[in-house]
Amino acid sequence: MEPGIWLYLQNNMELKLPRRIKDVVYVKSVNTTQKKYKVAIYRNSEGKKVVLKAISRFPLISFYRYWIKNEINVLKYLNSLSNSEVFFPKFLFEFKNNNIKSFATEFIEGERIDKLSLEEKVKIYNSVILNLHKINAKNELSRTLRIKKYRYYLCFSLADFLVSFLKGNFLISIKLISNIISLYGQIDKQSKLVLSHCDLFDSNIIKSGKKLFLIDFEKTCLTEKEVDISFLLIRYWKEKKFIFKLLSTQKLNSKKLAFLILYLGLSDLATSSDLDKKSLFEFIEFGFELAKK
Repeated sequence: MEPGIWLYLQNNMELKLPRRIKDVVYVKSVNTTQKKYKVAIYRNSEGKKVVLKAISRFPLISFYRYWIKNEINVLKYLNSLSNSEVFFPKFLFEFKNNNIKSFATEFIEGERIDKLSLEEKVKIYNSVILNLHKINAKNELSRTLRIKKYRYYLCFSLADFLVSFLKGNFLISIKLISNIISLYGQIDKQSKLVLSHCDLFDSNIIKSGKKLFLIDFEKTCLTEKEVDISFLLIRYWKEKKFIFKLLSTQKLNSKKLAFLILYLGLSDLATSSDLDKKSLFEFIEFGFELAKK
């Protein structure tokens, strides 16, 4: 078989999960927005639920497989912390065979925070962000975990600019790139990095009794403290009351936040985000205004 055909078949084969792994038995799969990996519920010999996240071992080069490994490393480290106001699922085991690479964590019983009041949600996000960012102040994370240090202002893609430009967003793309270049010269490029989740939203926070659990650490890394806020802004941009209430409680570098907003705006013009075009342009305009401060 030709190598190209082999890789195509491997990349498009349905990912089949084992019915039994170690002492856990398959119960059901969980629907996710990601198609490259599967999440499933298993049950152990004591009847307790276990969450398994699995990815195909093919193709050989895959960002998703890097994310899985990153999540394993982050969870192992977070589980070793003795004091935290935010809790994390217990890492249970890794498993791999000829077809999949996977890991399992405890299942957290609780409620998602999307139904809570505005004040409660802002309080929860502030607590989660503050406690995550404090972790790196006390520990040598980069040495222990080799978590990738990711300075977003060094990583914006000129390809996004070209794609956005070719899609017909001529003036806005040029204005974006000129502001990004201008802000690059103004921001502190040696600021302290903190542990950031990089994928915060309601579904990744579980309220279990009086405890807050944070889940899904695929993209977690050491980066600027403004990154988590910028991702929340674009994800919940239509919920203006939540956005501006959250911003009013944070001490942030306005130039750096503006850079990240424009960076995300440029990326989303190229890739088409969940925001409609009007909302996306409002988001970008907010970045322009913030850059003037």
